[in-house]
Amino acid sequence: MADAAIIADFATRFPAFNAQTRDTFLPVVCEIYKNYYCFEYTDDTKEAILQLLAHLITVESSTSTQPGLIKTGQSAGSVSVSFAEGQVSKLAQFYNTSKYGQQFWQIISQSGGGACFV
Repeated sequence: MADAAIIADFATRFPAFNAQTRDTFLPVVCEIYKNYYCFEYTDDTKEAILQLLAHLITVESSTSTQPGLIKTGQSAGSVSVSFAEGQVSKLAQFYNTSKYGQQFWQIISQSGGGACFV
């Protein structure tokens, strides 16, 4: 079950997630986030965990069955998009599929890690 502090902090930090999405997915991802990041929710880990939760909600609520690819290019006139594939680890690729995952990856990379690899 999601801790009341996590729910309140998540709603404040990410108002773009509507209440229905939060109510549906936040309890689920709160139960599993420690499979990705082995720390308790404290002031020191708060931002990393909130970013991870937002990423996991984005993944869980996606209707796509395709794995996310990293966009490496973009055009507006005549529409052109390029995606990178196989250039990064599967783990980095997973986190790069959302802006929240990218933020989480950046935070844990700067702090020396802390991700759980089981």
